[in-house]
Amino acid sequence: MRLTNLTYSSPLLLGAIAAALLVAAVACGNAAGVSAPIAAAESPKVEAKATGESAPTTSPSLSPTPSPTLGAVGTGIPGLQELAEQGFRQLVDLTEKHSPRQSATSEEAAAAENISTLLSGFGYATELRPFTIDLVRTDPSVLRVHSSDPPDGRAFPLTLSGEGEASGPLAAIGRALLDDVAAVLLTGRVALIERGVIPFEEKVARAQEAGAVAVIIYNNRRGNFAGRLSTRSAIPAVSVSREMGEVEVTVSVVVEARDSANVVADLPGTDPEAGMVVLGGHYDTVAGVTGANDNGSGIAALLTVARHAADRPYPFALRFIAFGAEEEGLIGSREYVDSLNVVETRSIIAMFNFDALGTGDVAAMIATAWLGELVLELGDEIGVTVRLDPDLGLDGGSSDFAPFEAAGVPFVFFFADDFSRIHTVDDKLDYVDPARIGEAAALGLATLEALAAGR
Repeated sequence: MRLTNLTYSSPLLLGAIAAALLVAAVACGNAAGVSAPIAAAESPKVEAKATGESAPTTSPSLSPTPSPTLGAVGTGIPGLQELAEQGFRQLVDLTEKHSPRQSATSEEAAAAENISTLLSGFGYATELRPFTIDLVRTDPSVLRVHSSDPPDGRAFPLTLSGEGEASGPLAAIGRALLDDVAAVLLTGRVALIERGVIPFEEKVARAQEAGAVAVIIYNNRRGNFAGRLSTRSAIPAVSVSREMGEVEVTVSVVVEARDSANVVADLPGTDPEAGMVVLGGHYDTVAGVTGANDNGSGIAALLTVARHAADRPYPFALRFIAFGAEEEGLIGSREYVDSLNVVETRSIIAMFNFDALGTGDVAAMIATAWLGELVLELGDEIGVTVRLDPDLGLDGGSSDFAPFEAAGVPFVFFFADDFSRIHTVDDKLDYVDPARIGEAAALGLATLEALAAGR
């Protein structure tokens, strides 16, 4: 899952800063590759393509004790209670042995090997498909503050920031609202902008159009944050903490190539002409975060579906993919889709995506129309309440289904309705409801059955 910036009610007023700045950011693949420290109180709403502002969602009090409704998914497939228990055991194992799993690290690689071993044990032909991404190094520091008592001087390039270096006088323009931008001469200057009210994308675009050579967005609460643009900017854009004041800084960005991988597991169908169903979810996390919900829960559901689907005859082939480097800009899923030719893409009947589905009051989804209608019908049949949530897409919410959707592949994205703890230190097992994992697995298995039956 990707994060959006948030709106808070207490703006920070910064005076004009006369110091000259050297600002640099990097455009590396689809991500900046530097993860900001996240405070426990951070309550983001999910996003992937756009970063609109939204208030934090309210989190229910959840228990790890499974409490799903009993019911049969289909002949020979366990009921919801058993699926929930199996999925939660899988999540506990992954979380305790392989957390955090930051993108393109040795920890992510170890998790990939573990997932590959499990899928092989279920009977799938499994392989690791490596790819390389460019990440911004944190040594040397991205931002050095020249002060006897420096505040938090770390800076983090926004994902999809423009590449390069730029220097110039700093110009504070509030939150980059239209009146704020019009009131300040920005030509040849570095725009200093407060986070809040409008998306990062608009802030950077307005500053760029007004002549700014770079953008610094400072937080509207204590601490730093990681941000994302929806499209590549032409100028460098970075984030800093709200404590930054009248200081001199030097920004230095060094890029290095790092390895990640997709775990791909195949099971042939009974009819070679029947196409393929792809089921996926990302296994990486942001830095320093357990990621029990985002996306340990999705991987747990994916593995639970894979366990039971391995013994059932489907006319179409099954391909399970644990995607790497999702948190750096859906890189693993983009790499996979980009590797397909036209025939291979058209052979995909549907893509099921499992992400951040363990925390919330109800199972939720967004989907291609006909597939969403089918899942709603199946939910009624098997006793799973599932909510179609098209507003997530309108708010910019997305995940690894997005590259498939862009390629014209029908999709369903299974999640749950509370994203308030993702990318925070509170994304841990205590706040995952096993019922949600069981429901997602049940819906996945039921949908495979329905597609096999020609529904």
